[in-house]
This record gives sequence, structure tokens and C-alpha cells, in this order.
Amino acid sequence: MTKKSLVTQSVSPSLSSLNPTERDFADRFFAQVDHDDMTQIKPDHRIRIIQEQVKLSNRKRHETGIHFTIHNKKDVSWADRRTELNIVTDDMAFLVDSVAAYLTNKRLVIDLLLHPQLAVSYAANDRASFDPRGNGRQSHMHIVIRGALTSAQQKEITADLLSVVRDVYDGTRDWQAMRLRAIEAKQYVASAPSKMFGREEISEYSEFLDYLYDNNFTFLGCRSYVFTARGGQVNSSVVKGSGLGLLSDDRRPAYLSETGAPLPNAYQKLRTQMPPLYISKVNRVSTVHRRVPLDAVTIHHFDEDGRVVGETLFIGLFTSVTYSRSLRSIPLLKFKADQVIKASGFEPASHDGRALRHILEKYPRDELFQTTIDDLKETCASILRLQERQRIALYCRKDLFDRYVSCLVYIPRSRYDTRLRLAFQNILERELGGICTSYTSSVDDSPLVRVLYTISVSQTKPKRFDVVLVERQLQQAGRVWGDALADALHGVIYDDEQADRLAHDYATAFSQDYCERYKLTDAVRDIEKIEECLETSK
Repeated sequence: MTKKSLVTQSVSPSLSSLNPTERDFADRFFAQVDHDDMTQIKPDHRIRIIQEQVKLSNRKRHETGIHFTIHNKKDVSWADRRTELNIVTDDMAFLVDSVAAYLTNKRLVIDLLLHPQLAVSYAANDRASFDPRGNGRQSHMHIVIRGALTSAQQKEITADLLSVVRDVYDGTRDWQAMRLRAIEAKQYVASAPSKMFGREEISEYSEFLDYLYDNNFTFLGCRSYVFTARGGQVNSSVVKGSGLGLLSDDRRPAYLSETGAPLPNAYQKLRTQMPPLYISKVNRVSTVHRRVPLDAVTIHHFDEDGRVVGETLFIGLFTSVTYSRSLRSIPLLKFKADQVIKASGFEPASHDGRALRHILEKYPRDELFQTTIDDLKETCASILRLQERQRIALYCRKDLFDRYVSCLVYIPRSRYDTRLRLAFQNILERELGGICTSYTSSVDDSPLVRVLYTISVSQTKPKRFDVVLVERQLQQAGRVWGDALADALHGVIYDDEQADRLAHDYATAFSQDYCERYKLTDAVRDIEKIEECLETSK
């Protein structure tokens, strides 16, 4: 028996109250629903879905219909109640991902998500109507959310989802035009002064734009700027008509200060001093596809004298393959890695050369894109030394526009746990004067765990910090109980050999409960008593 006939048999008896058009709509709607999902939908629920979806379908092109229904209102607990959310809009790429990501970010639990696409036709007034032979496509979403949302929550979510759908529409509408704009931007890279940026580097930038064009970057916005300098001040103005996607001319600035205003002069001037092509993060979380900070790729425009006179900015998201494939297949990153290995003096096939290559392959990709080659050389050389002497180590990188600090922490795997991760986060927030907006941890066959914290800080009143001193605090917080016990034993026992023996014997002898309840001085006294008893019983 086919899936469609199985679905039809299970649906049809419950839809007798529907009119012929609604029944036709239901057959085509539920034919696209997975059988396992169908088993969760009771007959009365199916009727509600179709009636709401049909009602919302009476809309104009590019309009979005949203409606909430609270199910099981009485005689059940809040946890047993359900909120049904119906959405109907134009069919677009990333639509379902974006809606689901928004709801998840609101800490809502999705129990069911249906998303068929049905054919529609549009009348002269652009109003849609269900039509199996129509040449338009309409997206239908039915989402069951755990718990009963209040009217205030429903109002807020409706407004937010309308904004999300508009972003999805704007981003996908101009996708092809933005890809072509990336190829056109190669002319700006080619005009970069070769005396300042070698031919090999310029060629790498051009190849990187080809890489973005080849579906390795989800283009969501594009805009061009012109720079003007007067009296030591640098101003940037948008090239009218250059905006696409999320950066269309009527949308807000791409780069914002913490006050919501465009960047002040010091940061505007910094934009003109960057390489011909550079990558950064926008201080806005993507509402399209994945809820992560948007990636920004900037290409400078040069005049005949090699001065920066403008730029083209792309915002979007690197696709997942960019984070998983080898550096050798990614232009720009390959160039950076080769430069770091060349500067190390190691033969690529040597032990240290291969170890350095491995460090670069495992290095957080977003950090690789944004870290300069000189900083990478220094950081990777230090990480290489960690392989021989494993310890807790901290590497910090300030954002170009001082909006956040990336803190890469290496931790011996035997010491890493959730408690330690949270302790480190508290130290970094306190010492850097910011808030941790995200973290990612990487645990593999390496003896060291890598945790990348992003600490959002103030642009206007940044707190000064000493990386060495902060690292010492992390090391102190990460000391295992056995290390602290060794220090305590050496403090009271003058015979270093005996202190080392006792530290080794008792490093793991006490239970976790004992270590948390008693002081080290208590442990030293208890060890003395145990040793005395053992000596007496001999």
C-alpha cells in the first residue's frame, strides 16, 4: 500500500464535514505529511488545521497570514495544553528553518511541525486562491507548541514572525543578483595596489570570491559605500540603489554602534585601513536560516593612486561545508595556513609541520577568517608548545570594532567538565567586563579540549584587562584537587621526595564529597593520621 493511499484512508472519514474544495485541499495537504506525524493528529485536530489553513490562504501575494489557537483550554494542566500556530505565506527557501529557529530561540518547545507546499493561482487583484493547477506556490505551516501562550505572547510572536518572513523574502529575492555582484567585485580586488598587497595575496582574494559564488555562502544582503575624508574625519555614505536583500536601501545600517547609531569616526577610519578583502561579524543575529551572528565580507574600492575610496559589503552565512572541509580547499584560509607554516620554518612533512597543520585545521573557522596572519603565527606557535606541556591556556582576539572579545581556551581533557566551563565563563565575564553571548566546545581525540567564548563588551567604556593575569585565574580555577593537595603537602613536609610520594598516593584517594566538604589542611592532617596508622600496623 502506498503512503498516499494509507494517508487518504486515515484522513477521509474525519473530513466529511468539509466542503468539496476543503476536502480537495485536505487530501493534497495531508498527502505531504509524514505518516508518523499523521498518527499524532486526531480527527478534530485535522479539521481545525484545514479550516484555519483555508481561511489564511485568502491573502494577497507577499502577504503572510498568522493565527493562534489554544487547544485544551479547560480541566488540564498548563503542561498538557497546546498552542496551535498556523502560518500561510509565499513559498521561499529557508522559511521553515527561520520560523523554527525563531521559536526555539524563544525557548518554546515544538511538538509538531507540518509544512506542505500547495499550488495557488493569483487573481487580477493579486489575491491567492487554492488551485491544484495554479503556477504559484504557497507555504503552509502548522506548528503545535507545548503550553498555552498568553495573548501578549501571541501578539509579540506574530509581530516578530512577520519581520522574520519579510527578512526571508528580502534575502532570497535578491540571492542570484548578490551572487553576480560578488563576481563583479573581483574587479575591485584586481585594482588593489600590488606594491602593498603581493600578487599572490590579490589572486587569493579573487579566488575566494569565486568560492563564495559557488554556493559556499548564503548571500542575504549587499550594499556599496563611498568614503569621503575631510578635516581628519572619514564619512561613509551608501551608494543609492546599491542595496540588495537585507541591505536594501530602506533597511537600517549594517554596522551599528552599541547605541544603535552608525559607527563613530574612529571606526569609520578603521574601515579604510583594512586589506582589500576582509571578513568580520555583524553585531546582528541572522533571522534567516540559522540564528547566529551574520558573517560580513567586505571588498575595498581603490582609485588610480591606490587609495581606498569605497567598499562593497556582503552579509550572510558561510555554508556548513566551509566549517567541515579541509583548509586546502578554501581559498584565503589555505593562503593563511601556508603562510603560517612557511614562517614556522618547519618542513611540511616533518612531525612539527604536520602538528602545526593539524592545529590550523582544528582552529575555529570563524577565528581563522578574522585573525591576521601575524597573530595566527604567534598563537599557533604557542598552541604547538601546549602539545608537549599540557596546561590551561588563553588566547584573546578583539573584534575590529571593539564590540566583543573572542576567548579561545585550551584545557587538558581530563579536567574539563560543565562546572569548569561555567567557572571559566564567570571569570571571563568579570575580568573583561562583558557578557558571554555564545560558546562552542570541541572535544576530539586531542588531549586538549578547545572552548571558544564570545564576550560582548562595551564600545564606549571598554574594560582594560591583562591576558596573562586572566589566564592565571583560569589556571587557578582549573586546578584539580590533587594539584592543590600537592602544594599543601609541600608546605608542611620538608622532604620533597616524601611529599611527592604522598601527593601521588592520595591524589585520587578521597571521594568527591570529601574534597568539596573539607579543607586541604584537614586532608593533610588526615593523611598524617592514616600514614601513622599504617606505620604502626607494620
